[in-house]
Amino acid sequence: MNTDRNPRRRLEGERNVFCTHYRKCLDHAIRKHWPSWDCAQCVFVTDQGDAPDMPTVVNHAVAYYELPAGF
Repeated sequence: MNTDRNPRRRLEGERNVFCTHYRKCLDHAIRKHWPSWDCAQCVFVTDQGDAPDMPTVVNHAVAYYELPAGF
């Protein structure tokens, strides 16, 4: 495993799903049979390289689509 990344086996914790290394760390955790893990001690904990370009926030309590009139 790359020594720069540092996933840590824990029962609770937060993961940075937008990190460019997330997939490799997830694969590592699966190979080790960890029930859970986190990114708290990793140098890439704030990496947002794989964040989507579009907003991921919904402004309504129930997400819905508006169709154009006459559809």
